[in-house]
Amino acid sequence: MNLCISNQNSLLSCSEHLDISGNRISGTIPVGLGLLNNMIELHIEENSLSGTIPSEFGLLTSSRIVSIHSNNLRGSVPSEIGALEKLEEFHMNDNIITGIIPNEMLNCAQLKMLNLQNNELSGVISSNIQHLKALEICRYHFPLIIVA
Repeated sequence: MNLCISNQNSLLSCSEHLDISGNRISGTIPVGLGLLNNMIELHIEENSLSGTIPSEFGLLTSSRIVSIHSNNLRGSVPSEIGALEKLEEFHMNDNIITGIIPNEMLNCAQLKMLNLQNNELSGVISSNIQHLKALEICRYHFPLIIVA
């Protein structure tokens, strides 16, 4: 188990790997997780988390893996996720995410795995997704229209 040090309002420091998956944790994702800029792997999947993906996740600039799948997350994917230039895997499948995938995701040049399936996504993905040269797997189950 990784140790996180906190004060009353937010997490102050944490190891580079946090895995609290499969623990039946409920509530919303703490905004303070976004302040953990040394976080390389964040696994909070398979819980009962609700609410939205905090825009502060865009501050996780060292992250290579962000796994938030199999929760009850709603809302849209924040455009700030595009600031995660080292991101290699983003798993947000099996939630209730709506809206479109922001074009800012194209800034995640190291992205190898993008799992979007089993959400309520819609809209279009820019044809510029082809510029994600590292992308090996992109899973989605929604009417996908690719536009130039």
